[in-house]
Amino acid sequence: MQEVKHFYRKIRTDFEYCFNVETSASLTIEELMILKWLLAETFEIENFSDKSFLNSDKDVIEIGPRLNFETAYSTNAVAICHACALKKVNRVECSRRYQVSKEIDRANFIIQKHDRMTECLYPEPVKSFTTRTMPEKFYTVLLTVSGIDELRKFNREKGLGMDEWDIEFYSNLLYESCVETLQT
Repeated sequence: MQEVKHFYRKIRTDFEYCFNVETSASLTIEELMILKWLLAETFEIENFSDKSFLNSDKDVIEIGPRLNFETAYSTNAVAICHACALKKVNRVECSRRYQVSKEIDRANFIIQKHDRMTECLYPEPVKSFTTRTMPEKFYTVLLTVSGIDELRKFNREKGLGMDEWDIEFYSNLLYESCVETLQT
Protein backbone atom coordinates (compact mmCIF):
# COMPACT_ATOMS: atom_id res chain seq x y z
CA MET A 1 0.00 0.00 0.00
CA GLN A 2 1.84 3.08 -1.22
CA GLU A 3 1.01 6.44 0.26
CA VAL A 4 2.27 9.98 -0.18
CA LYS A 5 2.88 12.18 2.85
CA HIS A 6 3.47 15.94 2.69
CA PHE A 7 5.86 17.97 4.82
CA TYR A 8 6.35 21.73 4.57
CA ARG A 9 9.29 24.03 5.20
CA LYS A 10 8.48 27.73 5.47
CA ILE A 11 10.92 30.01 3.70
CA ARG A 12 8.86 33.22 3.81
CA THR A 13 5.28 34.02 4.78
CA ASP A 14 4.28 33.67 1.11
CA PHE A 15 6.61 30.81 0.06
CA GLU A 16 7.30 27.27 1.26
CA TYR A 17 8.75 23.98 0.07
CA CYS A 18 6.59 20.88 0.07
CA PHE A 19 8.28 17.49 0.41
CA ASN A 20 6.14 14.83 -1.25
CA VAL A 21 7.28 11.53 0.27
CA GLU A 22 6.06 8.23 -1.14
CA THR A 23 6.35 5.21 1.16
CA SER A 24 5.62 1.55 0.55
CA ALA A 25 3.80 1.32 3.90
CA SER A 26 2.87 3.52 6.83
CA LEU A 27 5.80 4.78 8.85
CA THR A 28 6.15 4.12 12.56
CA ILE A 29 6.39 7.05 14.96
CA GLU A 30 10.15 6.51 15.19
CA GLU A 31 10.52 6.41 11.40
CA LEU A 32 8.46 9.60 11.08
CA MET A 33 10.73 11.34 13.61
CA ILE A 34 13.83 10.35 11.60
CA LEU A 35 12.23 11.46 8.32
CA LYS A 36 11.17 14.82 9.77
CA TRP A 37 14.67 15.34 11.18
CA LEU A 38 16.19 14.66 7.74
CA LEU A 39 13.79 16.91 5.86
CA ALA A 40 13.85 19.82 8.31
CA GLU A 41 17.65 20.15 8.00
CA THR A 42 17.55 23.27 10.14
CA PHE A 43 17.71 24.43 13.70
CA GLU A 44 14.52 26.43 13.05
CA ILE A 45 12.20 23.50 13.64
CA GLU A 46 9.25 25.89 14.01
CA ASN A 47 9.50 26.42 10.22
CA PHE A 48 8.87 22.72 9.49
CA SER A 49 5.51 20.96 9.74
CA ASP A 50 3.21 18.36 8.25
CA LYS A 51 0.68 21.21 7.76
CA SER A 52 1.10 24.05 5.27
CA PHE A 53 2.18 27.45 6.56
CA LEU A 54 0.28 29.22 3.77
CA ASN A 55 -3.18 30.68 4.30
CA SER A 56 -5.55 28.24 2.58
CA ASP A 57 -8.12 31.03 2.09
CA LYS A 58 -5.80 32.67 -0.45
CA ASP A 59 -4.59 31.51 -3.86
CA VAL A 60 -1.72 28.98 -3.66
CA ILE A 61 0.28 27.92 -6.71
CA GLU A 62 2.34 24.74 -6.42
CA ILE A 63 5.03 23.88 -8.97
CA GLY A 64 7.15 20.75 -8.89
CA PRO A 65 9.00 18.21 -10.98
CA ARG A 66 7.10 16.24 -13.59
CA LEU A 67 5.79 13.07 -12.00
CA ASN A 68 6.70 10.70 -14.83
CA PHE A 69 10.41 10.62 -13.94
CA GLU A 70 12.31 10.59 -10.68
CA THR A 71 14.64 13.54 -10.12
CA ALA A 72 18.27 13.35 -9.01
CA TYR A 73 17.12 15.06 -5.80
CA SER A 74 14.78 12.14 -5.10
CA THR A 75 17.41 9.52 -5.87
CA ASN A 76 19.79 11.12 -3.37
CA ALA A 77 17.09 11.71 -0.74
CA VAL A 78 15.92 8.08 -0.98
CA ALA A 79 19.52 6.84 -0.65
CA ILE A 80 19.95 8.96 2.49
CA CYS A 81 16.65 7.67 3.89
CA HIS A 82 17.69 4.07 3.26
CA ALA A 83 21.06 4.73 4.92
CA CYS A 84 19.09 5.95 7.96
CA ALA A 85 17.01 2.73 8.07
CA LEU A 86 13.97 4.27 6.34
CA LYS A 87 13.62 1.45 3.83
CA LYS A 88 9.91 2.19 3.25
CA VAL A 89 10.69 5.50 1.52
CA ASN A 90 10.43 5.05 -2.26
CA ARG A 91 10.53 8.59 -3.57
CA VAL A 92 10.95 12.16 -2.30
CA GLU A 93 10.16 15.09 -4.58
CA CYS A 94 10.31 18.73 -3.51
CA SER A 95 7.81 21.22 -4.89
CA ARG A 96 7.55 24.97 -4.40
CA ARG A 97 4.37 26.60 -3.07
CA TYR A 98 3.64 30.30 -3.56
CA GLN A 99 0.84 32.28 -2.02
CA VAL A 100 -0.27 34.93 -4.50
CA SER A 101 -2.91 37.61 -4.38
CA LYS A 102 -6.01 37.28 -6.54
CA GLU A 103 -4.85 40.26 -8.63
CA ILE A 104 -1.77 38.38 -9.91
CA ASP A 105 -2.01 36.96 -13.43
CA ARG A 106 -1.72 33.22 -12.60
CA ALA A 107 -0.70 32.11 -16.11
CA ASN A 108 2.10 34.69 -16.33
CA PHE A 109 3.26 33.91 -12.78
CA ILE A 110 3.49 30.19 -13.57
CA ILE A 111 5.39 30.86 -16.82
CA GLN A 112 7.93 32.97 -14.93
CA LYS A 113 8.39 30.50 -12.07
CA HIS A 114 8.77 27.14 -13.76
CA ASP A 115 10.75 25.20 -16.34
CA ARG A 116 8.25 23.75 -18.83
CA MET A 117 10.59 20.91 -19.73
CA THR A 118 11.13 19.48 -16.25
CA GLU A 119 8.35 20.93 -14.08
CA CYS A 120 4.59 21.22 -14.02
CA LEU A 121 1.78 22.81 -12.05
CA TYR A 122 0.29 20.70 -9.24
CA PRO A 123 -3.39 21.70 -9.21
CA GLU A 124 -3.86 19.64 -6.04
CA PRO A 125 -1.56 17.88 -3.56
CA VAL A 126 0.29 14.88 -5.01
CA LYS A 127 -1.56 11.67 -4.17
CA SER A 128 0.59 9.33 -6.22
CA PHE A 129 3.62 9.42 -8.47
CA THR A 130 1.97 6.97 -10.86
CA THR A 131 1.13 8.60 -14.18
CA ARG A 132 -0.83 7.36 -17.11
CA THR A 133 1.84 8.56 -19.53
CA MET A 134 2.53 5.98 -22.21
CA PRO A 135 5.89 5.93 -23.97
CA GLU A 136 5.74 6.57 -27.68
CA LYS A 137 6.13 3.52 -29.89
CA PHE A 138 9.56 2.91 -31.36
CA TYR A 139 10.45 2.91 -35.05
CA THR A 140 13.08 1.13 -37.10
CA VAL A 141 15.19 3.09 -39.58
CA LEU A 142 17.22 0.73 -41.75
CA LEU A 143 20.40 2.75 -42.27
CA THR A 144 22.33 -0.17 -43.74
CA VAL A 145 19.63 -0.61 -46.39
CA SER A 146 18.35 2.92 -47.08
CA GLY A 147 21.27 5.04 -45.88
CA ILE A 148 21.43 8.44 -44.29
CA ASP A 149 18.64 9.87 -46.47
CA GLU A 150 16.19 7.58 -44.70
CA LEU A 151 17.25 9.09 -41.35
CA ARG A 152 16.85 12.61 -42.79
CA LYS A 153 13.33 11.74 -44.00
CA PHE A 154 12.42 10.22 -40.65
CA ASN A 155 13.73 13.31 -38.85
CA ARG A 156 11.50 15.58 -41.01
CA GLU A 157 8.38 13.40 -40.70
CA LYS A 158 8.61 12.85 -36.93
CA GLY A 159 9.88 16.33 -36.08
CA LEU A 160 12.84 15.05 -34.07
CA GLY A 161 14.69 18.36 -34.33
CA MET A 162 18.04 16.85 -35.32
CA ASP A 163 20.32 19.12 -37.32
CA GLU A 164 22.64 17.85 -40.06
CA TRP A 165 25.49 17.31 -37.57
CA ASP A 166 23.22 15.10 -35.40
CA ILE A 167 22.02 13.12 -38.40
CA GLU A 168 25.56 12.45 -39.64
CA PHE A 169 26.82 11.64 -36.12
CA TYR A 170 24.08 9.10 -35.35
CA SER A 171 24.17 7.65 -38.84
CA ASN A 172 27.93 7.05 -38.58
CA LEU A 173 27.66 5.77 -35.00
CA LEU A 174 24.90 3.31 -35.83
CA TYR A 175 26.47 2.23 -39.12
CA GLU A 176 29.84 1.58 -37.43
CA SER A 177 28.06 -0.36 -34.70
CA CYS A 178 26.34 -2.53 -37.30
CA VAL A 179 29.62 -3.16 -39.12
CA GLU A 180 31.34 -4.16 -35.86
CA THR A 181 28.48 -6.53 -35.03
CA LEU A 182 28.66 -8.14 -38.47
CA GLN A 183 32.43 -8.60 -38.17
CA THR A 184 32.22 -10.48 -34.85
